[in-house]
Amino acid sequence: MYSAIRSFDNSSVLQNVSLTELGGDIKRTLQNLNISFENTDWDLYEQRSRQLAVARRILGADLAEGEFGQDFMRGVQTIGSLLENSSFTEENYNEILAIRPRRKRAIADFHLRKSGVASQPWTIDRLMNQSFKQAQSRFFPGERKFAAMSEWATATSEFCGLLQLIARRVAQIDSSIQQLAMTCHQVTLLAEPGDTGDGSPEGIHQDGADFIVPALVVLRENTAGGVSRLYQRVDGIFTTLNEETLMPGYGWLHPDRGTDFWHDVSSIVSADGTHACLRRSLGFDVNIVRT
Repeated sequence: MYSAIRSFDNSSVLQNVSLTELGGDIKRTLQNLNISFENTDWDLYEQRSRQLAVARRILGADLAEGEFGQDFMRGVQTIGSLLENSSFTEENYNEILAIRPRRKRAIADFHLRKSGVASQPWTIDRLMNQSFKQAQSRFFPGERKFAAMSEWATATSEFCGLLQLIARRVAQIDSSIQQLAMTCHQVTLLAEPGDTGDGSPEGIHQDGADFIVPALVVLRENTAGGVSRLYQRVDGIFTTLNEETLMPGYGWLHPDRGTDFWHDVSSIVSADGTHACLRRSLGFDVNIVRT
């Protein structure tokens, strides 16, 4: 665990992050950030996970942990393969096919180093040709790989300013920090009327980084829900420290790995019950690089 995290108490563990700190027109900043979300690929792991959950209900709980579950999550196997099982009907098959993707996601990795220049305190290098991976979990059997964010999206002044802001906040905790590794998660969550968009399918969790910005919200459109929540876990019991429906331009920064602090976000639903809803956000994993 990073030692400086120990100095946090419950009243100071959470820091607000706001695009207003970048100066300029926040509406324009949000518009420019939003453009980068337009061509993001669907997160097929999220869709396959929900499809696999239905198959498990029909064929048994061991399905997801078995070879089929892992191959299906990687896209090697299809649900059609289950039609060979006598307990799996065409009606079951159609039920699973009706499950559509509702999350888009892209990733980018960065290395930041203190520059000593007042106008740009941190130099920012994007690590290209990196394939972001997440390890197997009980919610997502098999390793997951995600598409990269577009180069132009991470080169804009708005995005670079956001990286500078987060780095500055982390460095305020310990002035000896000279280098940071950051991963950005660009996430779009959608839900049709009568459906829900689940931003935390794993429930209350930690991301495994020294510090995180779980979600800096970029857009909420016809959206109810999406409440960000921070918990403290003591003796296996979670106590809510803060909860807030973050509006566009706002997010939280808090310590994560090796602490008692956990988080999640509630599902989103259509606010008017007639049209689809949409929530876009940028999340950041921040790790201190020690040389």
